[in-house]
Parts: sequence; structure tokens; C-alpha cells
Amino acid sequence: MQTIEQLRDKIDAAEGLQQVVKTMKGLAAVNIRQYQRADESLAEYIVTVEQGLQVLLKSGAEEIRLRDEPPGDEGTVLAVVFGSDQGMVGQFNSAIARHAVGELDRAGAPRERRWMLVVGRRLAGRLRAEGEEVVEAFDLPRSAEAIALHTQRLLPAVQELRDRGATRVLLMHHLPGGGASHHPVTRHVFPLDVTWLAKLRDAPWPGPSLPIVRLDAEPMLAHLVGQYLFVSLFRAFAGSMAAENASRLASMQAAERNIDDRLDTLRHRYHRQRQSQITSELLDVMAGFETTRKD
Repeated sequence: MQTIEQLRDKIDAAEGLQQVVKTMKGLAAVNIRQYQRADESLAEYIVTVEQGLQVLLKSGAEEIRLRDEPPGDEGTVLAVVFGSDQGMVGQFNSAIARHAVGELDRAGAPRERRWMLVVGRRLAGRLRAEGEEVVEAFDLPRSAEAIALHTQRLLPAVQELRDRGATRVLLMHHLPGGGASHHPVTRHVFPLDVTWLAKLRDAPWPGPSLPIVRLDAEPMLAHLVGQYLFVSLFRAFAGSMAAENASRLASMQAAERNIDDRLDTLRHRYHRQRQSQITSELLDVMAGFETTRKD
């Protein structure tokens, strides 16, 4: 049986761990909002890029081909997959790895005709173990302020693989749900969605008159597509990292419940043993008193 001192030490250790978990819960909740605000900060920039595309489309540039697409499902698929390099995130990496492999299988892309760029080196190792060709792995930003820099590092790798023959580009990452939940999503970035482009072309222009395009359509379109890709990657970073912190928050909530249960058990044992010790001491005092009185 454990002594009272041993039980007290265990209670103190559990209470210390409880404080650490509460701190990590608070940090995770703050980080979720931080990365969500980073995503929201691009709202006006996204509108600007879309309006630029809208001007080109209304000017007849919808006839410009962004690249010669092969018929059917031919060509190489490039998947940019976002995971985590940090611990205490539950099944975060496992879930996105299963999602990515399953999505590519359902898309009919054979292993020899699909490439992966992976954000998160732990996830890269997991996907290589699944037999996927990970062309390059990238580190994660440590804060919302660093997302733009990491996006600028990832962007040239995506563009290079497109130039090497990737005809489809998919972004795969988690998005936060309500509270501490998250779910994997796939976004088709290239080729650009024809339905979306048609809606842009047909939407009314918000100003009194359509701006005049003085640049050649081809280079302007290439620039706008580059900005569109930058925005898409930035938002994938922000969404994935918000979801990562949601996963960490869920893990901390589960850990906190386990610690609370453990503390209840330890405190119950401590009080029961302490009461037993007090009763034993009282009995010893009474026995001593009775012995003294008989003498």
C-alpha cells in the first residue's frame, strides 16, 4: 500500500501536469483564432485577384488556354498535402495521409503519375511509407506572421512541377470545424474551374465602367494565376494550422479529463488513508490513556 507521503507526491505531480495542460489548452485556443484571422485577412486580396480575372474574361481572354490539357485523366497529378510536425495532435497526420491517398486513388491517378509536395516532415515520412513519391518536404511556419514567407518558398516548387508536366494540382489539408473538431478537405486548384470562371465572366462589374486592360492578356493572365495560386496556398497553410491547433485542443481536453479522474482517485485514497491514520492514532492515545488510568 502506498504511504500518505507517496500519495501526496502523486497528487502534487498530477496538479502540476493539470496546470500545464490548461496552459496548452489556452494557447491552442488562441492559435486557432490567430490562424483564422490570417485567413480572413486575405479577403480583400482575393477579391482583387478575382476582379482582375473578371476584367480579362469580360475582355475576351476566356479563349486563352492556360496550358494544353491532355484528354481524359492523362497527365500527372500534383498533390500538395499539409500535415503537422508537432506532437499531441492525435490522428491529425494519419487522417490527412489516408485522405490524400484515398482521393488520388479515387481520381484514377496511378502511383507512377502522381507527385506530392508535403508540408510537415513527419507526414512526408508517413506518405513515403505508403509508397507515394514525395518530391520535397517543407517545414511549417511557427506563427501566422510567417505563413507568407513559407508560402513564397512553396510556390516555386509547385510552379516548377507544373512546368515539368503536372496537369492537375490538388491541395489537401484539414480545416477546423466547430469547437475542437476538424476534417480533411481537397481543393482542385488547376486546371481552373470552368464553372467558376463562367460565373466571374457573367457577374456584373461592381463599378460604373469596366477598366481598360493596357497589358497583353497572356502575361497579365499568368501573373493573376500566380497570385491565385499564392492565395490558395496561403489559405491552405492557415486552415491546416488552425485545424492542427483544434486537434491539439481536443487532445488537451481529453488529457484534462483523464487527469481530473486520476486526481479524484488519488484524493479519495489520500483522504481515506489519512482518516485511517488519524483513527489509528486516536486509538493509540485512548489505549495509552486507559493503561495510565489502570496504573
